[in-house]
Amino acid sequence: ERMRAIISTLSGSEDKKKSADGCADDGSDFGEDDDDWNVYRQISKDEGSDSSDDELEAKLAHLDQTILHIDPSHVPAMMRHDEQEEVKRGTAVSSYVATERDFQLSLGTELVQSPELLFQPSIVGLDQCGLSELMDHIMRRFTPEQAQLMVQNVVVCGGSSLFPGLRGRIESDLRSLVSPSATLSVTLASDPLLDTWRGASRMAAHQSFSQICV
Repeated sequence: ERMRAIISTLSGSEDKKKSADGCADDGSDFGEDDDDWNVYRQISKDEGSDSSDDELEAKLAHLDQTILHIDPSHVPAMMRHDEQEEVKRGTAVSSYVATERDFQLSLGTELVQSPELLFQPSIVGLDQCGLSELMDHIMRRFTPEQAQLMVQNVVVCGGSSLFPGLRGRIESDLRSLVSPSATLSVTLASDPLLDTWRGASRMAAHQSFSQICV
């Protein structure tokens, strides 16, 4: 196809070279004159037709649509070209499309370390007692008999009680604070978020509430 285009261009030239005897040049000295190379420039222009450009853009658009189904953050080639022009003009605006992955947090040891702050505040530099130490401090304020009654009815509530395994951790720590023969019962509230409020509400509505207030 390229050779036919070269032959057609050479044969259609209006200013054919002539040899010294007046005959048409056979092309053996092609290239000695700089104008000879204009043939290739003309062929390049002919091959770069609008139809081929349109076909190329259509293929690129199809590929862009296929990639977008797989990666929503993909920026089509045409948009990248437009962005380069906008950068030159100083009017560039980011075309990045945020995806669900941009709003995700990858958690590893944080899943364990965060609840552990309730038992070891020193992890983040807080000079305070943890939950287990606090329970031990409270139980020491009562007699062994009273403490025995308390550990038989421990209810875990509040938003933090929703941490997986928290109830079991409290039960394990309490077991180390009482005698091996002691009866221990640790239960999770049916509605950890609101049961505390409901209990306080009933207490406030009781007729003897004013008598127990300090």
